[in-house]
Amino acid sequence: MKMNSCLIFLSIINKYLFMRAIVSIGRVFHYGNEQFAYDWRIIDWDIKPDANGKRTLYSNGGPIEFFETVFVNPGYYMPQKFLFDRLIVADENLTPKKGQLASKYSVSADGLSIEFVLRDGITWHDGVPITTEDVKFTVEYSAKVPQLNAVAANTYSCLQGYQAYIQGKAAEISGIVIDGNKITFNFEKLDPNALLTFSQWPPLPKHLLNNTDPLQAQRASYWQAPIGSGPFKLEKVSMNNYATFIRYKGYWDQGVGNIERIQLYPSSESDPNLVINTEAGLVDYAFSKTVSDVTAIEKMVHMNVHPVDIRYTRLFYVNKFPRK
Repeated sequence: MKMNSCLIFLSIINKYLFMRAIVSIGRVFHYGNEQFAYDWRIIDWDIKPDANGKRTLYSNGGPIEFFETVFVNPGYYMPQKFLFDRLIVADENLTPKKGQLASKYSVSADGLSIEFVLRDGITWHDGVPITTEDVKFTVEYSAKVPQLNAVAANTYSCLQGYQAYIQGKAAEISGIVIDGNKITFNFEKLDPNALLTFSQWPPLPKHLLNNTDPLQAQRASYWQAPIGSGPFKLEKVSMNNYATFIRYKGYWDQGVGNIERIQLYPSSESDPNLVINTEAGLVDYAFSKTVSDVTAIEKMVHMNVHPVDIRYTRLFYVNKFPRK
């Protein structure tokens, strides 16, 4: 009999944040895992004006051919961090801490029911109200995305009625119940990471994605110029050139920082131009795990480098496939 086994390796690696001339107003800034969403409060950051008196934050992670969806890596790219709010927000250790789009939330004693109450008056960047229908739609849409991150996929699969929905026997997930501004998720089985999921994967606008195919989610035209719910909205994009974002005046929490605009230059997961652009003054904030980048940027007097411990999990499968 062939046996499959799996070895799991946990390791701590260093990821580095690069920052220039940024101050977090009125609070201590706790650096976290930049591949995920956490309570970084960019709306409280203060940045020095440039030669023209403009307060623009420069960074990388801009789109090359399209804006990356949030289904796989919910916070790896810069736009994912400030274009979208989540139902709740996590701290720098990714521990859920308080409501974001939700004004409040509660978990039942047995952990099998989670209730969220949306804030009053929250809107998408096009002015359309954000509703519990958007939240429900996002979970049901995401559940059909083949590339959905395993953490979110496991949470959704634990919901009551999930199997019937995925198998096409039901038009919706019965465990998701809407009552006005309140939405309740009822679980068939316990998922200890449920709150983490709701702090990472943001609601998406139903009115803009409802007629798109979740099996080809990245191809939706929405990801050419996404309408979000976060503190900054897309102003202009020139693919593989630059993207600019401005404050969304309808955002529910204005903060006390003075950043007026964010400008991103394009880069993929690994940014070969990070050192060049940093030296040229085109980076105020970025992150990397590439040692050569760190070594070079540490020598730049205008930059501050902050090491952050990041936990990584790796799997090694033994005898997964039969020998020929």
